[in-house]
Amino acid sequence: FTLDATPDTLPFADRVRLSYEAAGGNQSNTVKIIVILREPVSRELSLYNHLAFDCRRLSSTERTSWHNQVVKEDGTIMTFDEFVLGKSIPALKMEIGPGRSTRHGMYETHLRKWFKLFDRKQILALSYDELQYHPEKLQERIQTFLGCELPGGLCRSNSNENEQKILFPSVEAKEALLAVFAPLNQNLYRLLDSNPGPSVEQSPFPRFKIP
Repeated sequence: FTLDATPDTLPFADRVRLSYEAAGGNQSNTVKIIVILREPVSRELSLYNHLAFDCRRLSSTERTSWHNQVVKEDGTIMTFDEFVLGKSIPALKMEIGPGRSTRHGMYETHLRKWFKLFDRKQILALSYDELQYHPEKLQERIQTFLGCELPGGLCRSNSNENEQKILFPSVEAKEALLAVFAPLNQNLYRLLDSNPGPSVEQSPFPRFKIP
């Protein structure tokens, strides 16, 4: 197998399609695509923790503009609430510009493009909750989808448990994000329900558990 795994691919279905068409050999019609969908508020909190953790261990010269999303003008790190109100919400109001990682959580917008460019049976949508709580079942789905047995088992490789990690969003931050994401999630469920995927995909797709 040749594997490319990154959430940064999600907004660029057209580029992926063009890449596989350019490769020839009907690869654009045989490539198999797997997307794991995480509840967007939890995903945004994970993004914040990742950025904040990196910024605490990197010097100012080592940080990129991506890291500096959580850095205030005085050089201190934003709280999650400050990040949500100052970065996340503005980013969700734009189609391009700063905050692309935040907009990854607008799943319906992105998947609608993938469904137009690739046969739906080429795309397996999985639940992050199943990955977290029932990894063996998720691995079975992937193996059936790919048509092969994968050795070993899925394990938890991202176990950042530093004492400054934020475990739960505040009520204010959660409500601000849900005001945007809740209707988008409903659009996602309708999209998935009206466009059935491979037989191994959960149907109906599990509703996100709000933190």
